Amino acid sequence: MSLVICSNIREETLINRNANYESAFSFHNALKQTLQIHPNSEVAVQSVKINKAANIILKQSDVWYQFFGKDLHLTQTNSDQGVGRTIFCTPDLKGLASKNVTMEEFADIMERSINIGMPHPDIYGLLKFDIERDATTNAYKGFKITTTNQNTNGTDIYDDVVNFNNVSYWTNAFDFVAPAVTVTSTAAGITFTKNAGIVQSQEGCQHMINGFPLSHQGGKCWFDLKGMRAPTGDGTGYGSRPWQVGLCRSILLDDTIENANADQGNLAYYDPSLSTNLGAIATDFQANYYDVVVTCEQIAASGNYKLKVHQATVNPVGTVSLEEVKYYGYAGALHANILDLSQTGAGGINLAEIRFTLENEILEIFYVNDAGAAIRICGFSADSANGAKKENLIAPMGQTRWNLYPKICIVGTAAVPATANIVINKYTAHITTFNNFKMRNPDNNFYTRLEGRGQTSELEAMDTREMYDMTIGPTDAPTYTPTSTVTTGANTAFVDRATQFIFAQSDTLYLDTPNANMAALLGFETAPVLAPSINGIADATDIRQFTYKSDSTPELFSTASLFVRLDNFTQTSYNAGTGRPSKILYHLPRFDTSNRDLGTGLYFEPTERTYVALNNSDTLYANTMDISISNDNEQLATDLIGKTIVVLHFRKSQNLVTIDNKK
Repeated sequence: MSLVICSNIREETLINRNANYESAFSFHNALKQTLQIHPNSEVAVQSVKINKAANIILKQSDVWYQFFGKDLHLTQTNSDQGVGRTIFCTPDLKGLASKNVTMEEFADIMERSINIGMPHPDIYGLLKFDIERDATTNAYKGFKITTTNQNTNGTDIYDDVVNFNNVSYWTNAFDFVAPAVTVTSTAAGITFTKNAGIVQSQEGCQHMINGFPLSHQGGKCWFDLKGMRAPTGDGTGYGSRPWQVGLCRSILLDDTIENANADQGNLAYYDPSLSTNLGAIATDFQANYYDVVVTCEQIAASGNYKLKVHQATVNPVGTVSLEEVKYYGYAGALHANILDLSQTGAGGINLAEIRFTLENEILEIFYVNDAGAAIRICGFSADSANGAKKENLIAPMGQTRWNLYPKICIVGTAAVPATANIVINKYTAHITTFNNFKMRNPDNNFYTRLEGRGQTSELEAMDTREMYDMTIGPTDAPTYTPTSTVTTGANTAFVDRATQFIFAQSDTLYLDTPNANMAALLGFETAPVLAPSINGIADATDIRQFTYKSDSTPELFSTASLFVRLDNFTQTSYNAGTGRPSKILYHLPRFDTSNRDLGTGLYFEPTERTYVALNNSDTLYANTMDISISNDNEQLATDLIGKTIVVLHFRKSQNLVTIDNKK
């Protein structure tokens, strides 16, 4: 009898799933001396040593979607009936098509990826993806996803010379025009000062090119405008120094086929020519895109300067322009007439600051007078309660407007002193280092993500939905009601809004999710949509937090049976499962002799060997041994890695039939 030790020539832990000739699951050994095997012999497996990868293969083709908005299973509305849409997500593999990872690496990559899938400035970087284990045995049970949001409006960074009050963070919105505004970092805040001479809006428009977006949890952006006052009367009025202060989403700055207007700081589908009541007298303010803007300019030549509010909404041809928000003059309005900024003394409003406050989707605008009183100009909740209609209200700050930044413009004649200035003296945002946050990095910004992918048509479709269309029934009550935030105890959450996950295609509620295929891999096959009303576990003390746990233990690693085959010998087994003969010699148990089923150095030795006849009536002369390890369907076990050792025992059969007392 003979023992034959067979092995591939790979290193102990080398992974190679592409080559079968010397792989861990299929290899060929050549003998330098011919092995003679007696007639009527049989063979059994003496022992096996393998390395079974405790790795998971993550691929770019693994797809899921995320959604932030109403819990659609409660409302039974679809994802396109609000201000958001489903967000396409894949694992963040840094450019690789696939990657073999440990379970811990899998959880890390998925946590980073689900956060990239939710680039909301008050959520980004806070979602958690953890391995779920049994509390007693520590056995793997699946995964746990936890959703939450920030709890404050962030940090006031108006004087932060690293993250906001920094000259390098600002540039002319029209990058082909030399700026006529000087930007300086001062103790009072970032300061914009008009240069001497005539300044038009293209020269005087400054926007951010770096930094963090305004928080949607009471984010505040305050503009001190006293430096723009006219030196006439008592010095509290405005005239001959038109200005704009507002908020604008970040866009990609390079002109592309998708957006030929990027070098002007404008959306691809922004049409300035259809803006209403803006830029007609002495300025071309309509050339500057904002999502929401307060403007000081004349309505008529030689007339007083008025306070106008405009927002980006649908124009009559179906694209986007700046439409006036008529915050004044309707029944129940706080202001009977458009605010006059030129009047001084008792008849003037003594404007000192314009203040923007953002609560979830609701943007409010206030002015502050010299006495320090803050008076509302417009805001959805209070104004709609007072009878305001669509044309009187600010539209919701939805998904395309998640990342909002300040933007200003100063215009003036040569006679106007160069000391005219605007100062941003409050700005609250969440400073994050997650994923190397950059303002226009598509990972961090939903709008630039789609713009960079050439999906401008999808962005335009979102920006021209009914809640942004003032051309249809402008004097009607709005059909969409934006929501704010709510505070319970010490925690602040978004009203009626939740982060949701779609791991399998949803045809009715979550639209545009055709390739979602992660339910089985993550263990959410029973309920592949994660939403608070379906499978969310609410935190007992924190209204912000929901937890989702796998409803079944996903089989990330192969648990298929393994079989040793001797492929080039004359033995015959039968695999009834496949319905054909086989070269199988041995079925490896699920667990090795040390009770492990994954890892390196798994060792198997049967307590009783099972011999299979070689069916050789004559001597066999063997020069090669072809070994493979397969699953029960005879497919190669490609999850094996490194060095495999199979020890075979050949012997003359002990169970030969006796004929005429001869064996």
